[in-house]
Amino acid sequence: MYQFYLSRKNDVHPRHCLELCSKYQQKYALLNSNKCLCANNGIEKKFDRGLLPTLTQCLHECDGNHFYSCGNIANTSMYSVYSMWAKCPRGFQITVDGHRCLRADVWRNKTSFSSAQSYCESVGGMLAKINDVLEIQDILISSKLTDNAFEQTSFSFRTPHHEQARYFWINHTSDISNGNIKLKFPMRKCSQKPSESVDQNCIAVNYEKTLIYNIPSYERCITESNECSSKSAIPVCVDRHLKSDSSFIHSTGVSDHSSVSVNTAIDYSCGNDTEYHLIDEYCYKVNIHETTWKEAKSQCERDNAMLFIPEKSITVEFIKSLLLHRQSYTSSGFVHVGVIYDNKTRTVKQDTHANRSILLNTEYSNTLYDLCERTFRWSYEALMSSSKLSKKEKERLKTEQTSCAYIDIRSEDTKSVSCDEILCNRLAAVVCQKAPIIETRAVLVTSSSSMNNEFNFKKSRSKRFAAMPFIFATIFIVTLTGLIYILYNRYSKRKNNNKRQIAERDNDDSVYSPLSTGSDLK
Repeated sequence: MYQFYLSRKNDVHPRHCLELCSKYQQKYALLNSNKCLCANNGIEKKFDRGLLPTLTQCLHECDGNHFYSCGNIANTSMYSVYSMWAKCPRGFQITVDGHRCLRADVWRNKTSFSSAQSYCESVGGMLAKINDVLEIQDILISSKLTDNAFEQTSFSFRTPHHEQARYFWINHTSDISNGNIKLKFPMRKCSQKPSESVDQNCIAVNYEKTLIYNIPSYERCITESNECSSKSAIPVCVDRHLKSDSSFIHSTGVSDHSSVSVNTAIDYSCGNDTEYHLIDEYCYKVNIHETTWKEAKSQCERDNAMLFIPEKSITVEFIKSLLLHRQSYTSSGFVHVGVIYDNKTRTVKQDTHANRSILLNTEYSNTLYDLCERTFRWSYEALMSSSKLSKKEKERLKTEQTSCAYIDIRSEDTKSVSCDEILCNRLAAVVCQKAPIIETRAVLVTSSSSMNNEFNFKKSRSKRFAAMPFIFATIFIVTLTGLIYILYNRYSKRKNNNKRQIAERDNDDSVYSPLSTGSDLK
């Protein structure tokens, strides 16, 4: 645990404390006034997303931003606790604990461990290194990897299809361990015994029939399997830039009363272009004059931007509000989406500035794939059977088999993306997006080792207390052993005296010694 003091009043902000803690590889930031504590373990409180304080008693407003709390001014031992959520690259989703980025490509099934490794590397990740069965469950339950097949709870009262079994590739290793995992709905081990030749890198998740209050239901279970190759399994990819186990982080040293500087973001803007609006993580520009997909792409490239890609549902709602706030909007309600669907390779791709395509990496990847595949096939079959297209045009469609995407913002479903525009001639509004301009500033703090000394003292004191029962037990055993030894010696002397008395009375050589008389027991 580390203790710092934020030097400037305007720097007393949870984000600054969090970025400081991240510099020293600590997960949690605790704030009381300008005191910033950094820790890895011992925080059992569940955190909400973002920078929301978790303690309702912490009413002291942070000097850097009054929307956040910095402990309790009347109680210096009460801190507002914040957690730094991992920043996941496109295509990776953050898990419930907020410290791991996973990629949920449920349609990217692979038939071998090596191909699963290669795929994860191709998307900028690595196959998840997992050692513990609870950690496997934590990854599968806290992500969208099982959403397409299973409910979020462990039980289902419907009859699942047997093909709903899901197989996952992992990198089973003994190099790491995580003892801090606590699951709300742990999966039990499947009762059906796997074959003797299981693949430890292959995990199967299935339903098994059970009874709850004499009502048939189906419980989710987990087991090792050898069917990942034959059935085809989903690679469990994690961000290669994050530690696979964030609970075990080695601390780095910091000297007492030393000045520490950390660069932190203090502002996000879209520059001098007033047509762009900062929404969440990007700047967006709306052009209601409808045009074709290719022309829309060119418009965005002239701004050094790209066509709109719906990464989050809330972003679609914001774009919709920008269009609704226009004084006159009489267009079709469609907005171009910056992806194309390739039916030959069955992939959704993002079109880049250099006229080349890359695999789409967004939170919407699974949804876009399902929608694009379904809408493309419907449109493709309709065009191929149409008499309006010439034979030459149909041959071109067979050769290319690609389509442009768009979204209907009038729909209540924020995921109403279609890829049925095979000819890419549909007119739609243009939304361009680009990364914001980030302004950073160095935040100065003063370190203090008093917390480290206090923490080490508590640890050493706890170790001494932990040794006390052992010391008392040792003393008790030694005392008991000595008492037993004394009693045994007395017993032996009495026994020998009795034998001598018997030998004096009966000096015969009979096999059986005579019974003792009453006088012998006096």
